Amino acid sequence: MGELLEQLRSLEQRAQASRKSVGKAWSRTAAVAQAGLAKQTVSGWFSEKTPRVPKDHDELWKLVEVYSKWVGESPSRSYWSSLLDASRSAQRPSNTGLGRLIEEWDPLSLEVHEAIDAGAIDAGLPSMPQYIMRPHDESLRSVVSRASQGTNSMAVLVGGSSTGKTRACWEAVQLLPRPWKLWHPIDPGRPDAVVQALNDEIDSHTVIWLNEIQFYLLSSAGERIAAGLRELIRNPTSGPILILGTIWPEHWCRLTDQPASSQSDQHAQSRELLSGTDITVPDTFDENALIKLESAAHSDPRLTAAREHQYADGKITQFLAGAPDLVKRYHNSPSTVKAILNAATDLRRFNYGPTIPESLLKELASDYLDMNTIGNLKEDWFEENVYNLCLPSKGTPGPLNRIRPKFSETSPQNEKEIRLSDFLEQHSREERKEIFPTNEFFCIAYYLTDNPESLYAVARQLDNTGRALLAAQFYYKSLLLGDTRSAEDLAGLLSLAGDKPGAISILEGNVTDYDNSMSDEFIRLLAKQEEEDRLVKICRTELVRGNARPLVAAFDAYKETSKRKVIEGKVLHAKEEPEEQRIRNMKTATKEMQKQLSEIKMSIDKLNKLMKSDQPRKKEFANANHEIDFYINNGKWNIAKKKMIGFLNSEFFDQEHFADVYKRWGETEKHNMIMRFGVNADGEPANPWSLVDVIRVSS
Repeated sequence: MGELLEQLRSLEQRAQASRKSVGKAWSRTAAVAQAGLAKQTVSGWFSEKTPRVPKDHDELWKLVEVYSKWVGESPSRSYWSSLLDASRSAQRPSNTGLGRLIEEWDPLSLEVHEAIDAGAIDAGLPSMPQYIMRPHDESLRSVVSRASQGTNSMAVLVGGSSTGKTRACWEAVQLLPRPWKLWHPIDPGRPDAVVQALNDEIDSHTVIWLNEIQFYLLSSAGERIAAGLRELIRNPTSGPILILGTIWPEHWCRLTDQPASSQSDQHAQSRELLSGTDITVPDTFDENALIKLESAAHSDPRLTAAREHQYADGKITQFLAGAPDLVKRYHNSPSTVKAILNAATDLRRFNYGPTIPESLLKELASDYLDMNTIGNLKEDWFEENVYNLCLPSKGTPGPLNRIRPKFSETSPQNEKEIRLSDFLEQHSREERKEIFPTNEFFCIAYYLTDNPESLYAVARQLDNTGRALLAAQFYYKSLLLGDTRSAEDLAGLLSLAGDKPGAISILEGNVTDYDNSMSDEFIRLLAKQEEEDRLVKICRTELVRGNARPLVAAFDAYKETSKRKVIEGKVLHAKEEPEEQRIRNMKTATKEMQKQLSEIKMSIDKLNKLMKSDQPRKKEFANANHEIDFYINNGKWNIAKKKMIGFLNSEFFDQEHFADVYKRWGETEKHNMIMRFGVNADGEPANPWSLVDVIRVSS
């Protein structure tokens, strides 16, 4: 049993010492009886010769709770579950494939939220309250049923934090019989685990558990993962396989929305993978669910408390996850605590993480305090507040969770990290969505971050909010650290800013083949810079290899018929090419153009469907513009500008919508400046900038 037995014996010894110190009798038999367990079951765990691994998480937890209560400690169920899981893994033969039988899992180790206590421990109730079925459960169970009947299937539950997404998945997989296994890919890292498995082989009758699927699909390996999962699902010989995921609505939109015309399409594979898999999980219980809750509450104090406190708004699952207490702790906290939480929230709003190095958070938090407060801080103010924020309340985790490093702490890459509570993050995101952090905030984040994925994520969000120069600086550092996704986005911003030579220099060192959107942008830039000889050489070389994509990109760039005919002549009708090769080139080019025309038609069809379904948003835009025009008409430009900046910061307006307000009111020059160079934090057009300004920050 290894570490589990060691920790269990240590806890028992502390319990024995504690009982004796207050003059009370101690015996393992008494503890086992209080826990409601069989004596022979527990004696096997403590056997000196052949200790047996507990078969059931609940049984282990009952004994841990009794001993911890005697000692006066507050145990972590997830910690003990992880010890049990590790012991089981050590005993399991190495040839059993990924995952383990569903019955062997503890739902808390699969990231189901712990519920409030409300007296459930003293009443000897299971760790999770009775489950209340809701309409989305029927949809999910239909998907699970298809998988159990032999069809590869996938479902992604889309809903806010603590709405019951992960618990719904857990309840649904209970329908799957043996030999179904469940695999939760997290080691050596979530994306790496999936990439490695896709390169090897995933057994049939496996549930791939992708809780918070954005951590997989928004990573630098996201498109590889999405493509691999698509291939797995559509391969009938691989199954049956069931993929279950959960995600917040905002992350779902990031992965499934079509990108802006100025941005690269980083999620094409993910969009296809997720298409048609979504099952919406509402924030609230409907009338039927509340009736079921009324009945179940009689036998569970947690459900009784949820019914009494949250009946009016129906947010039952949020209450059970301790959400109201988290919000109160946030709103009633002193300035130092709020500074830490706001800094963590703002980093997450810009998609940094999900974990945050403590050193970075400490520096950022100071930016949220005034000088008088900073001058009176104790030396260990940050450490003390973080410790308190990590403490649980009413049986549920605190606002922060400290993530311990896996390896030796002597390495700077393994410093302790912090994770913000999911629910508090979502709540604070909404409250702070119109606030743009200070330049100092981004300066600290830039210089203290060496994770290319986090830098790229921040850059992308800055890009979405029109801060083009800041975005370019983060893209550039991410690129220097190895995230090549940044090259295309950075080149796009440089091209808009008029620095096409700079854009070409970024792309030419990162285009490794000529069959993707990055190479298309490179070809278009060469055309705009009239580097005709270089462009022709690339097109001819790729055509010989059977790839006409660069040529079609060149045709697209050269809108003028005369220039297009020149390129066509030099590439397709070159006299030095043998007749047979020219015929092959023509066939290859024709096939590629037909393929792209088909793709364009599909994109137009999707766009038309999207526009038809987006009528409510159009109405919201019209109302927002009407409100802004009202303030401007009445001479209240400052109020109008504040509204505009809030809309931009919250991504309700994109850069083009923001600039259009200036254009509508005759400020054409400002409109053009914003479209080219973006905006400053205050909403004013940014000054002209180029690659030189981007590089200067990194040197």
